[in-house]
Amino acid sequence: MMLLASCSAYSAEQDAIIDDKREVKTIVSANPCVDAILVELVEPERIASLSHYSHSAGSSSMDIALASRFPANGGTAEEIIALDPDIVLLGSHTPKATLDALQASGIKVHLIGVPDSVAQSLDQIEQIALAVNEKPRGDILQSKIRAAVDAASTGAKQARPKLLIWQAGGLVPGEGTLIDDMIGLAGFANASADYRLAMWDILPLEPVAKNPPDLILSPSSAKSGESRNVHLRTKFLKKFGDQVVTADIPENLLHCGGTTIISAMNVLKNARNDYQRQNGT
Repeated sequence: MMLLASCSAYSAEQDAIIDDKREVKTIVSANPCVDAILVELVEPERIASLSHYSHSAGSSSMDIALASRFPANGGTAEEIIALDPDIVLLGSHTPKATLDALQASGIKVHLIGVPDSVAQSLDQIEQIALAVNEKPRGDILQSKIRAAVDAASTGAKQARPKLLIWQAGGLVPGEGTLIDDMIGLAGFANASADYRLAMWDILPLEPVAKNPPDLILSPSSAKSGESRNVHLRTKFLKKFGDQVVTADIPENLLHCGGTTIISAMNVLKNARNDYQRQNGT
């Protein structure tokens, strides 16, 4: 759960700019949820470094090959100061000592949380675009996301099938998460409520066996150490046969907003279409 730890929960107050005196030319991102947004907004030569999480398949929210074109950083003040950027984009749980050191060095700091809705993610993209002086590109990215949401929403029926997103380690996103908002926008009801789960909670096999949802989306591959869980989950899901529609959803689509919304909404749209075909609705 390193990604969740480094991309904290969103609140409007968390997206704040500290020290707004310098012109923004070079940028460092130490937030894996922002890296994929940043590469859409600015020219590559303006990016001095991206989060080291984006260099790892288990935690990246962007293409690994693209991320590898940029130096990685671990989010420490020493690394960032040595890069001498005009602005650094950080997660909102960045230690105060790091923030103090960056402020003392004269680097502009932008703190960014993880949005819990598509609307908040769109607002956040605008804030990042303004921070790096690229509002027109931010508008373009927002339009792409809105188009993906509209495409996934088109064709949704009044009746909402129950959909469960079930990660390799048993983790399930519940009410108040970004993916929960996307589930609703795609025409589903989040089945996590049927199991009385919290915002992020662990769901064992037994409750699902007793009360299966209409659809289950689960990763077909997982990061190191969870491959056995994926194998057991796949074997378990086969027992439902045609009773439950199943599909793959990569875990890197579940924790960040921005560009991952486009891919996640496409997965949800395809799952809904499969369900409707299978059930003749």
